Amino acid sequence: MFEWIIRTLKESGYEHYEISSIAKPGRYSQHNLAYWQDRDFFGFGPGASGREQGQRYHIDSRGQRIPEETDGPFEALMMGLRTQFGVDLSSFREKYGWDPGRRYADVIKRYAPHFCEQDGRLFLDENGREILNTILVDMLPEESCE
Repeated sequence: MFEWIIRTLKESGYEHYEISSIAKPGRYSQHNLAYWQDRDFFGFGPGASGREQGQRYHIDSRGQRIPEETDGPFEALMMGLRTQFGVDLSSFREKYGWDPGRRYADVIKRYAPHFCEQDGRLFLDENGREILNTILVDMLPEESCE
């Protein structure tokens, strides 16, 4: 059903630009793009989450910001690969000081039919985005090799 829905919407002029998001070209969710593209975003009200100056937080039932520990580089990669735009490798290297293409070379090779690199961006084809969770699980052992 998912693939039928995607195909039908694409035939009607919509773009499947993120795993769970479809829109007319250029009409993407600006809020969601902020976290898919490793940018800050604000959360308002109890239960919300946000990120300011790279620090993730959630807001508790009293309205207080509670900092959250995250793995910034892995989260940036995970979120970027959810989209058709992927990850800007130059920006990633500049911000985090390492190359995901090198660190995850074995995983990228294993899923080579789905990985693409173009114009300095690493991204997955649509079928690769459907199996992103499997790919990310395979990347996790590499996270202990810093």
